Amino acid sequence: MSDMEMMDAMTADQFGRRVGKNGAWTRRMVHSGKLKAIRGWGEMMIPTSEIDRIMESAAKNLSNTSNFI
Repeated sequence: MSDMEMMDAMTADQFGRRVGKNGAWTRRMVHSGKLKAIRGWGEMMIPTSEIDRIMESAAKNLSNTSNFI
């Protein structure tokens, strides 16, 4: 198991790389309320469970799209 798989939380940069984005995108999503973050201990950390949550949300959106080919 890699170090990334064993983490319970990631920095904004790590999370961004994991989802094909960058750290700035991750921070914007946190500030807009679309991602949850742990704050107050230095650098904000994004729980790895947020990846599952956004992937489930994306899957639901795709299944509800009637025009999807």
